[in-house]
Amino acid sequence: MAIRINKQHKTIMDKMPDVIRSEYKFRNLILAGVMAGMLSVTEPKGKQKKHPHHFHNRPVKWAEHGDIGYEQYWNLDRTNGLFVPRVTTLFSNGSATAAKLTFINNVRIAHAPLRELNEASERTSKMMTVLDTTKMLQLKEFGSSELHAAMATFTIPNCNKGTLDDAISEMSKLISKLVKALKDASNNQNGLQLYDDDGNPVQFVGALMTIEVTINQKKLHSMDPDGLFHPHVHLVLLTSDDLDEVDGRKRLFSYWQGLNSNYVLSPDAFNLEHAYDNGETDDARIVSEATKYAAKPSMYKILPTIKNTQNMKTYDQFALETFVELFKAIKGRQLKRNYGLLLEATGFINWITDGVSVKYQGNDPRHPDNERINILNAIMSGSFDESKVHVPDIMTNSYTVKPTGGYERLTLSDDEMIYANSLLLQGSTWEMPANIKWPNNKKADTYKWLLEHFVFIKPGVAGLIDQADTWLHALDRRMNWVHYHVLDPDEKLDKTIKIRKQIDDVRRWLNMLNTIESIEGPDATTIQTHDYHAVYKHVSLMQLMDAHHAKLVRDNNNRLTGVTFDKPDVEKQLVQTYSSDDDPLQYWNGSTSFLPYGILQEYAFWQRRTLQEFKDDRLQHTPTKTIDLVSKMNGKTMQKWIDKSLKVKPKKQLSFHQMFVAGSPQNPSLTDDKLDELCNLFDDGAAGDTDELFV
Repeated sequence: MAIRINKQHKTIMDKMPDVIRSEYKFRNLILAGVMAGMLSVTEPKGKQKKHPHHFHNRPVKWAEHGDIGYEQYWNLDRTNGLFVPRVTTLFSNGSATAAKLTFINNVRIAHAPLRELNEASERTSKMMTVLDTTKMLQLKEFGSSELHAAMATFTIPNCNKGTLDDAISEMSKLISKLVKALKDASNNQNGLQLYDDDGNPVQFVGALMTIEVTINQKKLHSMDPDGLFHPHVHLVLLTSDDLDEVDGRKRLFSYWQGLNSNYVLSPDAFNLEHAYDNGETDDARIVSEATKYAAKPSMYKILPTIKNTQNMKTYDQFALETFVELFKAIKGRQLKRNYGLLLEATGFINWITDGVSVKYQGNDPRHPDNERINILNAIMSGSFDESKVHVPDIMTNSYTVKPTGGYERLTLSDDEMIYANSLLLQGSTWEMPANIKWPNNKKADTYKWLLEHFVFIKPGVAGLIDQADTWLHALDRRMNWVHYHVLDPDEKLDKTIKIRKQIDDVRRWLNMLNTIESIEGPDATTIQTHDYHAVYKHVSLMQLMDAHHAKLVRDNNNRLTGVTFDKPDVEKQLVQTYSSDDDPLQYWNGSTSFLPYGILQEYAFWQRRTLQEFKDDRLQHTPTKTIDLVSKMNGKTMQKWIDKSLKVKPKKQLSFHQMFVAGSPQNPSLTDDKLDELCNLFDDGAAGDTDELFV
């Protein structure tokens, strides 16, 4: 999971200050909303009720299904006042356009900026795979895998404060009606038909809808509730051929105006444009739309910081109510919706993701009894035989933000690079087992066909080396494509530099794999690294102690006896935030409100050493981590997965007694299905005189 930057001449370090400010504002506003009674917290249940948390800021309003989860709010409350959103160290690719947080105390609340951004890379990779699956389904149904896509933006007049939820619901319904009209035109010739440049009707293939909401800043600052929110819909249309965009724009706008007859809409606020490139670039508008946020994280920074909910200024009250209405309107709502083949492709990837639950066979005593096994990473790593190669972002560097400003860049060691890119390795190779019995139904036939046309990476390190070579060839082709097709000099230079750095990253990755192959052999199916999460958790703690002006206390014999901070509750909060059962040094055993002696010793060492020296010391006490390159989905597990997820469950058969009782005058509840079953019970399979009447 990583943060991605797509803008020209921008790096991740340019974006992080805004992200951090937005995260701080988001957390502050959620906490203020709870303390003001505008947001409810889910009531504790089961173990939570037996062993409740002791909150610094107790919620005002509880509910069976609250706006904020019980554990979510506990995690937010215990870190309130700490500089937790202050990101200090990132893994990054060579061009610094993609990054992954080394450690963050994630509040796990939906739409939190750091959570959204840290999951962006995974969403992008998944959507690329959905797109490739859609192209394969298109090949199966229409005989061509070439994708044709256009994007339209549908708007309505801004909605007033207090009406956002209804406005989003209505827009969603109207877009579904519009998409149904497009489908009807292709299937029944009686809906909204679009045409190509030659006037020929084009077939509807699929669509992706995303809803986005922005706040009108002028209305917010003037506390004007009229027209405060701007909800709008981005719709990506997949068709069998490129659309006549001028004609399509007129037809789509006219139909949208008809659906919104109570408004007068402006055609200037409506647009239709090309959304996908079948060339050698990875710039797919459909992917950027699929990973778009319902509310841009940068929007939160325009809202005020609420310091006291008991005595709020009029503007703070208005702004907090605005945030709460927006949060409630988008939380837990389906703000992205797929249609047509895109929906079918999404269903396939969801099926791959869900996998199957089996009994855990490992040695970790803390692991639950069951584990979920799937082939998602194997699918994300391989490719369909008709799709183009997608080269992932490979983390090869780290950036550390300096307290005085600026940042320090370090090249990752091979060991740390393995950890930083573990999602590219874990379960990435697989061979589909032979002799799998598939059910006889349409969905199973389609899923089987897709898997049979997928090229998985051959198990072992040698397979990963072959894959890296494929990435290099793909990047060479992309470089040539940019050279001959990108005409703008600045854009060409920017893309060329990024591709060159991506090539450097892949070569670094390839060198690492070659080293592993030379030691372990080409058939090796596991790779060893260290658990750097534990290392960076301690780095984060040290940096927070710095941020809160920690001063070690010593007795007359210079022995450590404690620590002081700039605020009295900081030490207790640090203990609550960083204490862990998974602690190889046993620092936290029996800890209360005070930092353990081992942590104080660590901080003394931290003050005298560089970051790299501190990490090297921690690694000596950090357990190794084994990465399995091959998916655990074996033949037995796959058969269970298919039987459980794809077999059509037969209807429960009725006994003679059930049938006659159900159809008796005392209980006349026999349904049409059961009547058919009853008739079939007495059908000998041969047509008689009366049977012919119903043919």
